Amino acid sequence: METIKLRDEYIKLGQALKAAGLVGSGVDAKFVIEDGLVQVNGQVEYQRGKKLRAGDVVTFEGNAIKIEERPDGQTLTPDKAGRAVPKKHGQERGNNTIHDN
Repeated sequence: METIKLRDEYIKLGQALKAAGLVGSGVDAKFVIEDGLVQVNGQVEYQRGKKLRAGDVVTFEGNAIKIEERPDGQTLTPDKAGRAVPKKHGQERGNNTIHDN
């Protein structure tokens, strides 16, 4: 089973198929998804933009892709300059307030 480690909170279905090398392009991903050839967690999925999160399993043509968290458990969020930076505990997207628990 192929494994994809998340860089952000989610990866879109079409991106996951490309990252795993199961399709050659976004257009290929679009067609196989629209044709009902891809399953997410055992259910046929027709949305290329479906957000996959840790624990989801995608299957296509007998190949399985498992979506996992980053090894350090952190997700990355864009900073004001658009760079990916680790999300701080308690920080919500669009909210610059850090809450210490």
